[in-house]
Amino acid sequence: MGIVVRQSVKTTIVIFAGALLGAFITYAYAFVFENVEQGYITNFVFQAALIQIFTLLGTSSLVGVYTQRYAETDPRQKVLLSFGVLTIVGTTVIFSIAYFLMKDFVVGKYKFEDRIYIDRYYWCMPLLVLCWSFMTLFDSYLITKQKVAMVALMRDVIVRVLNIIFLAFFYFKIFSFDQFVFSVILTYLIPTLAMVFVAGKVKGFGFSLNFKLCSKKEYKEFFHFSW
Repeated sequence: MGIVVRQSVKTTIVIFAGALLGAFITYAYAFVFENVEQGYITNFVFQAALIQIFTLLGTSSLVGVYTQRYAETDPRQKVLLSFGVLTIVGTTVIFSIAYFLMKDFVVGKYKFEDRIYIDRYYWCMPLLVLCWSFMTLFDSYLITKQKVAMVALMRDVIVRVLNIIFLAFFYFKIFSFDQFVFSVILTYLIPTLAMVFVAGKVKGFGFSLNFKLCSKKEYKEFFHFSW
């Protein structure tokens, strides 16, 4: 019970801090960027947040639920995590192919003044989607390992702190707008790598391509649950 209480208190504090940082970022965006720039960045992030739900195909929930069904030393945990990673890579590749084939159609749906940004940074979307998808996957994995406060810190605070730092770089002209757009990807990549590092210290963490360890019945359950 003590662990649960401590994690709950820490998580509440972190989420509250993240909310304050989020409010500050919303104000700062309006102050730092021109309307078209602010609109592009906001749209860029919101679209990636939506698309990553589909590229995950439910594997974050799958990992979060089924990891707890296996013992820490059970190699099927590693197979399950590998299954999630490969699913994300595969769906992101499929999305990227379709996304680039539809580039003219997608860009054409925006107002003329917005198209220069959409066209120029079009290639960034799959990268942000991939980073965000992995962050969500490892987020779910670490929660099952009682790292709730750590996950909340990465997701709600570190992401926003990095955003504020890169925003300051742009404001003081250390970054160009091109560099700031790329920094948005780093904003999600860095916490993801940090989560992988933390996960690496957890007993039983790892990857395995020995998919024979799981039975056909288990894979059927995996697909059914994810779907």
